[in-house]
Amino acid sequence: MTEADRHARNRERLAECHGVFASRVRAVIEGLEGQQERPRAQDAWRSPVEQRAKYKAGLSKVSWGFHCAETDDGKPAALALDLVDDDDANDDGALNFSRGLGFVFILARVGRVHKLTTGIDWGLPEPIRRGLWRAIDSHDLTWPIKNLGWDPCHLEPSDLTVRMARRGLRPT
Repeated sequence: MTEADRHARNRERLAECHGVFASRVRAVIEGLEGQQERPRAQDAWRSPVEQRAKYKAGLSKVSWGFHCAETDDGKPAALALDLVDDDDANDDGALNFSRGLGFVFILARVGRVHKLTTGIDWGLPEPIRRGLWRAIDSHDLTWPIKNLGWDPCHLEPSDLTVRMARRGLRPT
């Protein structure tokens, strides 16, 4: 994707997000770009129907998630965004990891600074999770890719739960 196209896509996807969340993600994008990465906002808002389809297909663990958040008048206000390495992802956003773990490690570290979490450690047993975070913090790129959580490019607020978001609470 060209730089102009990537920047336009990022603006479009951020416009689908809740304002505070979008500001946090924008800071993460800037942090990644400052480290010579090319982050591409793959997906942000999705309808509850799309989310349920992903859930039924086994591609999500929740039937309603942060991606489905809306304003009080029903406009998209996603609280999740999938941010991929434009130089190492397929058009559908699937990472190839041909460039290694650098992108997802930086994403996890920079996201944490901005009150965001990724799915990099989702589904991992606690001992592996602890080891992964030691590797992330020390930028040990020899960590086995097979020992990553199931959604390392997914960003969501670390200060809300899905249940809270579904009740209408939003980050401040």
